[in-house]
Amino acid sequence: MRLLPCVVVGSLILFGPAIFLEPDAGMLAYLVALLLVSLIWIAVLIKNAIAGRTRRHVPMLSMLLLGWAISAVLVINESGIRDAVRWFVLSKYYKAKVLAERVPPEGS
Repeated sequence: MRLLPCVVVGSLILFGPAIFLEPDAGMLAYLVALLLVSLIWIAVLIKNAIAGRTRRHVPMLSMLLLGWAISAVLVINESGIRDAVRWFVLSKYYKAKVLAERVPPEGS
């Protein structure tokens, strides 16, 4: 059952840049990348069907459908995932930036 880890890792790799880009641009980039990967996967499925390799259809088709399902979950929860990951990754930078600011003197 190594299909699931491959699909999950692949979906997260595709989703990674969407987290750090502007929200709309990130989602557009993610959906375009997902479309390209899906089209390539469908082309491989068709090539295998023409070559008569029917044993590979079910696992490959299930990976494609599972990838779409994981992608749907990521897109639906994009805002929460984006905020949580950005805060986890960038919180040390924000903390250092706030601590480096000068405190105005009392009475100013």
